[in-house]
Amino acid sequence: MFFKAFTPLSPLELDDIKQVVQSAETQTRAEIVPYLVAQSDKYPEAFYRCLIAGLFVGLLIATLVWQFYMDWSSDVFNALYSGWGMSLWMLTWVIISLLMYRIPRIKRFFIGRTSMRNRVHNRAMRAFVEENVVDTTERTGILLFVSFFEHRIEVIADKGINSQVPDDTWKQVVALIRDGIKTNNTGGGLVEAIKLCGDLLQQNNIEIRPDDVNELSNEIRIRKT
Repeated sequence: MFFKAFTPLSPLELDDIKQVVQSAETQTRAEIVPYLVAQSDKYPEAFYRCLIAGLFVGLLIATLVWQFYMDWSSDVFNALYSGWGMSLWMLTWVIISLLMYRIPRIKRFFIGRTSMRNRVHNRAMRAFVEENVVDTTERTGILLFVSFFEHRIEVIADKGINSQVPDDTWKQVVALIRDGIKTNNTGGGLVEAIKLCGDLLQQNNIEIRPDDVNELSNEIRIRKT
């Protein structure tokens, strides 16, 4: 899934999202919580993996040069394979590793898809609890969770919704958010996704009741991690 880099939403987009959450919740007794994070985890292990890989490549190149281009008459060769020369060579690869680590695609490679998927899910579940989505009166909270660095979107609904709405239903919501991000229109994608949430919940009999009250803020939540 291709994502644009995370960019702050404008005040107008923030207000549009707030208004559409409020509007969707007038159709249904669900509580809809949109939640964005720049990345779900700091992934410290990726740094060490990248560093070790860089040092390995540096050593491999040095070994191959030693094996196939051993020329004791060369000043460059003798300088490279001196104590100071090898230290500077490996330091160069440490710097290269640090620069490579700053490239998101490479960092994601060293993290691995499974690890990112698990970390995003754990972060989404933490948000589900921290934002009290789990504490609604009839267990009808729903979290729209977007993690930009990992390129992942999760829709987590509480049991009051899951008991009536098939899991496949949320694929349409995910697609709208994803398409909005791909076209650099994150706010618009979220607005359309939240509208669809309201329609889908209403179609699946999660309808508003006379005594329904707004239990959670309609504001979008935005976090760095």
